[in-house]
Amino acid sequence: MADPNDQRITEAVAAVNKAIGGLSSPNIQDLAGEAVTKLTRAVNVCKTSPEVLDRAIPREDRANALRVVLKRAERRAAKSQVKNCLTGLLERPLWAQEARRDEELRGDLLKFLREEKCEEELCKSLEAEAGADVPEHPEPLPPISGPDAEAAASAAEAERAATKALLHNGYLALVEVDFKYPTETAAEMTAADTAIEAFGLIVKGIQRVTQKFDLVDASEERSVEAGKRGHWPQRQRGTRASSRSTRQSGRRLWTSWPPCTT
Repeated sequence: MADPNDQRITEAVAAVNKAIGGLSSPNIQDLAGEAVTKLTRAVNVCKTSPEVLDRAIPREDRANALRVVLKRAERRAAKSQVKNCLTGLLERPLWAQEARRDEELRGDLLKFLREEKCEEELCKSLEAEAGADVPEHPEPLPPISGPDAEAAASAAEAERAATKALLHNGYLALVEVDFKYPTETAAEMTAADTAIEAFGLIVKGIQRVTQKFDLVDASEERSVEAGKRGHWPQRQRGTRASSRSTRQSGRRLWTSWPPCTT
């Protein structure tokens, strides 16, 4: 995901705001050129997370931002760059919505796009009725910080330490019995107990790996909010996969363990 604090996004917003303020100034071409260059970089940075740029340039500034980009198209040499920039912006529903709301801007955009042989689907999206408002992106959840974050991180570290201890102690116990289950003499019953305990420790460790680690992540991705956004099915699928993994790991351990005889 693009970082809202990425320097390219910050520079694009500053250049767009400066150009909007100078739309009627004599040096608008210079201002628009800088804005288009930096805005194109920001569009590319935000391809996989367009909401970052949508939040950076608010609704009330988007129509004028599009006017700034179109202004640059008055320079023939800049038309290709303008085409790429406009295509990247107008593919976003929030930007297309602002273009449809302004008849003059919509007409100017359609004229340019058709002259430059842009995709017809893009033009049709501008010709459509304005329709209902496209909802703005919700603000991202703030990261957990302070005592809550420290407590969550401590809990996660404690879970990891407990799991490591189970696996490590189980391994050491298996080394002690040379990875064999002793069955030959009664005198070896103590070693047999050690082997059984070692196996139990390793099984518990594997179970914790598949069941605990994703549940005690330091951030937990705000699980309640994730549930509200409909992310629970994905977690359920992950839990089922974890259960299958546990059973398969346990089955491999059992089948490789020598049979117990009395």
